Amino acid sequence: MSNYNYHFSIKILFTLAINLLPTITHSLVFNISRFDSNPTLVRLEGDAKVSPTGDIELTKLDHYRVGRVVSSEPLRLYDSSNGTVADFTTRFSFRLQIFYGKTDDGLALFLAPVGYPIPPHSAGTYFGLLNETTVSDMSRNQIVMVEFDSYQNAPPDTWDPEGQHVAINVNSIASLAYAPWDATSNSGKTAHVSVSYDSTTKNLSVTWSYEGSVDPPGFVSYAVDLKKFLPEVVTVGISSSTGLDSEEHTISSWEFYSSLDLDVESGCLSLPKRFTYQELVNTTNGFAEDRKLGRGGSGHVYKGTLRDLDRQVAVKRIFGESEHSERIVFNEVKVISRVMHRNLVQFVGWCQEQKEILLVYDYMPNGSLDNHLFGDRKTLPWDVSTKRGDFGVAKLVDPQLRTDRMTPVVGTIGYLAPEYVSVGRVCKESDMYSFGVVALEIACGKRSVYQEGEYHVTLMKRVWELHLGGNIREAADERLDMEFNPNQMDALLKVGLWCTNPNERERPKAGEVIKVLQLDAPMPELNKPHELHFAVELHPVPSQQTTDSTQTASLPPYRSVASRFLQS
Repeated sequence: MSNYNYHFSIKILFTLAINLLPTITHSLVFNISRFDSNPTLVRLEGDAKVSPTGDIELTKLDHYRVGRVVSSEPLRLYDSSNGTVADFTTRFSFRLQIFYGKTDDGLALFLAPVGYPIPPHSAGTYFGLLNETTVSDMSRNQIVMVEFDSYQNAPPDTWDPEGQHVAINVNSIASLAYAPWDATSNSGKTAHVSVSYDSTTKNLSVTWSYEGSVDPPGFVSYAVDLKKFLPEVVTVGISSSTGLDSEEHTISSWEFYSSLDLDVESGCLSLPKRFTYQELVNTTNGFAEDRKLGRGGSGHVYKGTLRDLDRQVAVKRIFGESEHSERIVFNEVKVISRVMHRNLVQFVGWCQEQKEILLVYDYMPNGSLDNHLFGDRKTLPWDVSTKRGDFGVAKLVDPQLRTDRMTPVVGTIGYLAPEYVSVGRVCKESDMYSFGVVALEIACGKRSVYQEGEYHVTLMKRVWELHLGGNIREAADERLDMEFNPNQMDALLKVGLWCTNPNERERPKAGEVIKVLQLDAPMPELNKPHELHFAVELHPVPSQQTTDSTQTASLPPYRSVASRFLQS
């Protein structure tokens, strides 16, 4: 494997990690730990600029200044055709530095119409979001904000609560719900903020805490139906202002995840089509052998062309012997038809006839990741668009099947989490386990299960043994000839082991993984697990079996991750 291919594989791994973050049904998703390395994800307005350290400095150290950072992509807050409202969570870290003991005025997270301008004369009291004219006619405003107010601008018996506070405001600078906040004592310290909206309870909640503080987190919440006050599509941003005195407002990280379930019967989407069996027979030339693209954990996949749509597709033919075939297609159609994301292969339609189940997806002409890692393909252009071909087991399995009993459906050996193999239990950590396996495959240049002598062994077992012996870099792909950044290789190998911990509670979250891979966080401490569980018991290799074949077993429903990561 060339260094070129290795680094591109790491790029793919980052995309895969982001896809494991809380996800993704017609969503806005981003995660920024340095703003200089993600310049296209946000837009700067007013005074805002990126500092040499990768932070955003919102305002100049001067009087009556305004600065903003806003998401480059808008948020689809709700679907007006059926009233469905998004859930969302956003987290950001900031520092507020005061000078000479004088505070003035703070910052605010806000949701407003797309293209919402900085109003004239909106510094000081108004956080760069409103002004004296707009607050006098609330009925014309469309804005919801969470303010971190460091300066009391009016008597407490009017619209501004007493003292420094965190508050929720709707169409006004007046606080509808608030809690005390100590900006002065925490001047210059990093605050971590989380803001969440639950569309079911219509509850907007805010928590905050300071790095290294032993004090309990602050909290405030307010019940508000956002679709009554905001348009269907909104912009999301963080705005700050100064008044008579000056403050330093710095944003060091920002992440956002939203989820909007759309009604597939409403006609608001390009809906998946229900095909006839004969249509798909014609599309694949009778499921001809020369049209077969490969075999996954639940079925064979064939290339075809929908002539009426002039569209190339991949047709998955679910294994007929699966006892849960109908449940599989129900889950995939129900979930995938509600999901839109640029890094997911588009679901085109399905068929359930002739005692067969078939699923139809867009065709990805550049094959799957494992073709490039282990096959004959030698190069990967940097401009290749990568897509996930499956969503992860935790999102596809029906809640009624999430029990502690085995479900005899095929899966791919080497990618199956221990809790999945032993009791058939699936969770989001099961996806992280499979992600870790792919990380090890990229670092080592070997399949998750490979032949050693007369036996199949797991890659994870080999890497663990080298790690415990203090020689983890010896696991690196020998084709790299040790020509790599040692810190990056250590991070990749240790992330692989971290994610494949047999104890699901010890596996990291996707955001933690990304920070380690970017070398923005220390390496994880890896202690030997109490019990090393290497997925499945493997038997001697039959003499006729090839060493690079993908193995499947009658196990709970999981599929190869590397073979599901496709390039268009």
